Amino acid sequence: MTELEVLARADSDRVERAVRNRLHRYLTYCLRYSPYWQERWPSAWRTFREEEVHAVLAELPPLRKEDLRLHHEALRIPPSARRSNDGFPASPGQHENFSGGSTGVPTRVWQDARFTARNRAVMDHAYRSLGVSPGRPTFFVWGSNNELVAMGATLRKRVSTWARGLIPMPSFSLGPEKVREYAASIDAQVSVDQAICFVSALDTVTRIAEREQIPLRRIRRIVTGGGKLHDEVRQRARRVWADDVFEIYGTRDIGLVGVEAPDHDGIVTFPWHNYVEVLDEGRPVGDGETGEVHVTCLQNHAFALIRMSLGDVARHRDRRPGWNRARIADVLGRSAEHLTASDGRRVDPASVIHLLGVLEARPWVRRFQLQQRSPSVSDLRIEVWNHPGAEALEAYRAHLNGVLARVLGDDLALRVEVVDEIPAAPSGKHFYCIGLSESIQP
Repeated sequence: MTELEVLARADSDRVERAVRNRLHRYLTYCLRYSPYWQERWPSAWRTFREEEVHAVLAELPPLRKEDLRLHHEALRIPPSARRSNDGFPASPGQHENFSGGSTGVPTRVWQDARFTARNRAVMDHAYRSLGVSPGRPTFFVWGSNNELVAMGATLRKRVSTWARGLIPMPSFSLGPEKVREYAASIDAQVSVDQAICFVSALDTVTRIAEREQIPLRRIRRIVTGGGKLHDEVRQRARRVWADDVFEIYGTRDIGLVGVEAPDHDGIVTFPWHNYVEVLDEGRPVGDGETGEVHVTCLQNHAFALIRMSLGDVARHRDRRPGWNRARIADVLGRSAEHLTASDGRRVDPASVIHLLGVLEARPWVRRFQLQQRSPSVSDLRIEVWNHPGAEALEAYRAHLNGVLARVLGDDLALRVEVVDEIPAAPSGKHFYCIGLSESIQP
């Protein structure tokens, strides 16, 4: 039995001991070899015991993506910088990896072959926990050009794609004809009962299938990635395609962070791989409170990633009896998607998405994106199936202005624009909301 399988099945005390040991070793390693952390390490904690590791971690400053760009070389730990036989895991096969660029300029991190292998093993375990068996034929409906190009870039990647059983279905420029083509392919491959989908691609496919009455053969389950799985998309996918839908949470630069629990009760994390904290201004939040997700990447010995901010907002959940691993109650989306009310309140984008996409949905609206220009001015871009006409559009705008004003502030001025296409972020993601932060580049 592998170490991963042992920890996945172990009781909470054993998991806690293993995580504490790994945190101690990783923090010690980064302090020894990373110039960035040597400059910022609290003098009182230059030496520390394993039992003190959480106190040490709490004193370290969060690592922002801007820090990755400004201090790239000081965070990297090349093999040549290390002493031989230093007692830490080797880091062969170092290579650069890039984030998708959804929050502006893509970030660069170094990873190594050991990290890549262990991250793949954790991902396969996460899929198996949901009943998706790696290697079995799987529809792969993806919207990130980076991922799809990489799948066929080399012979090794092509062999890996075949070995993983993936059946690529690119989701760029999806229209009714392409969805009909995919529906025919799904019908023809009757033994395939699982799919992995870019969440915005799943949204588009199921939206078109439902409107155009294109029947999709039912499959057992879908696992989504590449963005927040909102409840409206989950419920539509259940109506038109799959018996159940789950989300997986991770990034290209960090690897897998968590996977939705089979009982849908939160996001299960893998703390011996990526140690997760939910912080508000650098301090852990309490049970049920929200904050930004930060990760310490315990398996990456090529780049010193401690308390790295992922740019996501989540609701924390304390450990419950019977759990062998920690859970996040819910990932609420990127911090840049959260809106700001005129009184300074932060507004969860899910509430606005539900309002626009369900409660105030119109049959002619295909897709929307709300972008704040200031606390009192917002632009609503919409793609339409057919134009409703100027009078109906103005009535829609005026009605939404009043409805959204109750959420964002009475002085709201809403502008509505019909566009041919709402541009995706560089990563291929579609954002329903863009807040006052400038960090999302559509």
